[in-house]
Amino acid sequence: MTSTPKKGTLHRLEPRVYQYTFGPDEPVLRIRSGDSITASTVDAGGFDCCGNPLAEHQKQKSKVTTFQEVNPLVGPIWIEEAQPGDLLKISIEKILLNREYAYSSLLPHFGSLTGEYTGRDLLFNEPLPEVKYQWELDLGSQMGTLKLSKSKLEKIQIPLHPFIG
Repeated sequence: MTSTPKKGTLHRLEPRVYQYTFGPDEPVLRIRSGDSITASTVDAGGFDCCGNPLAEHQKQKSKVTTFQEVNPLVGPIWIEEAQPGDLLKISIEKILLNREYAYSSLLPHFGSLTGEYTGRDLLFNEPLPEVKYQWELDLGSQMGTLKLSKSKLEKIQIPLHPFIG
């Protein structure tokens, strides 16, 4: 027999501080099973919807270590009924993009075949130089465009499929 999920409260989470660890920090929100959350967040580099970097007071701090400030996290969130050992099901219903551009990049010495790790013998050439690409995003049509000035293609367009990570 299946149970009908109960409809809960909708919470709006506007983070004041972004975390860089999964740790024992105090919850920023307490919810009940069946509740929903709408949250705003920043990109992997810590830039908001207007392209502004996080202010220092918005970044997790530690007295004993320095964090690598990438992939800022929203939370933690406390679920009132949850107990140690419980299996939680969390559904991401929608991810909405909040600006009309995005970046992708090629970073030397980043990835599994960089020469610094096991697999060095798999390298066929020196690392490629760093390159940063700025994509134009059409939020209405959900299409991304990358202009390629040094390519015969001139540009590429792809459908947008927002995801976490």
